[in-house]
Amino acid sequence: MLITETDLINLRISANATQTDAQILAELILAHETDPGRVKAIEADRYYKFEQDIKALDFQTVTVINSNDVEEEFTNKNRSNVRIQHRFLFNQVEQKIGYISGKEPTIAVDDAEPSEDGSTGNEEFQFQTALTNTTDAKFRKVLLQWQRKTSLHGVSWLHEYKDAKGKLRQVIIGRDSFIPIYDTSYEQDLLEGIYYYPIELRTGTETKIIIKAQWWTAKDVTYWVQSGNSYIMDPDYPINPAPHYWEVTRVTGPDGVTQVEKSRVPKTWGRIPFIEQANNADKLTDLEPIKDLIDSYDLVASKGTNNLMDFNEFYAVIQGFGGDTASAIVRKLEINRAVSVNSQGGNIEMKQLDLQMSGRIDWLKELWKAIHVFGQAVDVTNDQLGNAPSGVSLKFQYTLLDLKANNMIIEAETALKEHLTFLTEEINKAEKKQYDPEEIRVTFNKSPITNDAELVQMIIDSDNLVPERILLAAHPLIHDADQAYKDMMEQRKERIEDQRRTFGTVLREEGGEHEGEKE
Repeated sequence: MLITETDLINLRISANATQTDAQILAELILAHETDPGRVKAIEADRYYKFEQDIKALDFQTVTVINSNDVEEEFTNKNRSNVRIQHRFLFNQVEQKIGYISGKEPTIAVDDAEPSEDGSTGNEEFQFQTALTNTTDAKFRKVLLQWQRKTSLHGVSWLHEYKDAKGKLRQVIIGRDSFIPIYDTSYEQDLLEGIYYYPIELRTGTETKIIIKAQWWTAKDVTYWVQSGNSYIMDPDYPINPAPHYWEVTRVTGPDGVTQVEKSRVPKTWGRIPFIEQANNADKLTDLEPIKDLIDSYDLVASKGTNNLMDFNEFYAVIQGFGGDTASAIVRKLEINRAVSVNSQGGNIEMKQLDLQMSGRIDWLKELWKAIHVFGQAVDVTNDQLGNAPSGVSLKFQYTLLDLKANNMIIEAETALKEHLTFLTEEINKAEKKQYDPEEIRVTFNKSPITNDAELVQMIIDSDNLVPERILLAAHPLIHDADQAYKDMMEQRKERIEDQRRTFGTVLREEGGEHEGEKE
């Protein structure tokens, strides 16, 4: 659902009568609940959580034509009703985000240079160090959640907020509960946003679901709560509209231990604190290209399984006996595997259906290939992946996944850099600095299966040609390039100290060469 500032103006002047924000909010939320993008996002969530369409099918109920040539449903409880789900979407989403962010992204600042012993560095290096200290394991978990939600919803948002202690925190908001409002000119800049969610309201023994909503703008946030078919200002918030966050100053209380609030100042970020990340240029979910293929695979596999269970046993053709006698014969066959026939003209013949499974299996193989091709995923059942292929062969196997990943990486690098802008503001406040977030470069370090011997040799050959941080990120033994870089700088510092202690020299640069000078 695409809403612009012009659309809001039109809603406020609808039918020559000014609409209130409460009425507009109710109208937008009602329209959003049936928006095709939201419906597809919820559908992808279902498939990811193992709730696929095949589960709703009933193989025991079929539609037949009765004696009056009228369709009617017939249910046979004796038929098998196995419904098999295949978690293609789960595997492909996890494969993609593991490929993109299995290794920590590299966050670098232009012109950052460490000191010779690695202990300090120029101002840009100090800025880079401060940034990497904030991108810890906790944030990596948020990053993976962000990419997972984006893959399933086609687009999602990272919401920046301050917790009760004034610390900058983040939470992921999906397409099912957020209404973005863009600029009118290019429909790209996020100017406003509505985040809404259901809550349970209990009154005595009765429970009902109502909606709470937050309408965010560049300067404030207004809290709303559902009342009937409309919305009212949420009474739980005494100051409403409210600032983006409060800057709270605390001092030690009379007991000398407890921190008490001294002052509270309203603050705004000057822009909406929601960062958009798209899955691709068209904001398509990872399910859309392969949903019909997955449904077909589930259906063929389930029908084949039910047929095998129902028709793969021997059955008896009984001739020349009455119904009761035939039933008794069947019972004897089930128990004794044999029966004595004395009546003249009677006959029992055991038969078995010859189910043609080869065609079904071949079709499942074709569907399997199509799901991986159009899902742009690596087929891990491919025998070539286990035969130590060359680097070129492996790259070929990853071609489609690489294309899909690059589509997300283009969006993710921009989004992550915007998040780092929020972090930079916090660092500048804490350290009384004026770091420029425009100097930040973000690089995702993809994690394909590689021929490690070839890769390591390439890294060695690239020494003095490629920056050390990039080489570290590419090394198969390194998962956190920033930490590895810190460790390497610390190791160099220790080597210099060991040299000084061992040889009693200090290194100084003289005449363009390093010479030792006795202390």
